Amino acid sequence: MSLGDLAFRLRETVTWSPRARCPGPSTLDDLSSEARLRVDALGKRYDLGPLLAATGPVERDESLYTLDLLDRFVRPMTAGDRGLDVGSKYGAYLPGLATFGGAWDGVERDAHRRYVTGHTRRAVGETIAARFPGCRFFAGDVRDREGSYARITWFLPFVVPEPHAAWGLPAALFDPAGALDAVRRLLAPGGEALVVNQGAAEAEVQAQLFREAGIAVEALGQVESVLSPYRKPRFGWRWRA
Repeated sequence: MSLGDLAFRLRETVTWSPRARCPGPSTLDDLSSEARLRVDALGKRYDLGPLLAATGPVERDESLYTLDLLDRFVRPMTAGDRGLDVGSKYGAYLPGLATFGGAWDGVERDAHRRYVTGHTRRAVGETIAARFPGCRFFAGDVRDREGSYARITWFLPFVVPEPHAAWGLPAALFDPAGALDAVRRLLAPGGEALVVNQGAAEAEVQAQLFREAGIAVEALGQVESVLSPYRKPRFGWRWRA
């Protein structure tokens, strides 16, 4: 058993965490003029107040970026819709999902990873989710989830083993085809999923996974955003059930 496997097993054994505080509030004062113009446009369609109240600078940037992509590429949520975010980390961009509309579930396999504060991802994620009506954060594997979701987001799925190992996850959990099959099962008829990969190489692997699974998707190409806090290019796919 590798050191990474042992560390993961320890995280899954010692899951207690002190209660976390919600990040924030944040402001828009430090945004570039170009980013501010886009935020102002989003603010005409969405109430950004709760998002800013529940985010620090990092969470604000990730949430605004997520909201920007959803606004541009995903059909609006309707009353009663529930969304799922796969691989939610600590719920950093859940405020962006909730601002888009509907109630969202976040699921994170490595939810008991700890920060220097002693808090786990799960503790922080549950605290953030509690700020938005109907939103929830789950520790677990998407392959084990049940239910039906009108919208699914999946940012940076593990499609090649190197990033998976770099994050300290056991090799036995690397199952891109199985995770993709689970997302297909969870996507409601008439629903829509947005999948985003990091870098062209991973996007090519993702395309092959879609082909092998017989899933028809629309390639969005490189999805740029003036609100992106990321350096590496990202590539998107729109998947309609």
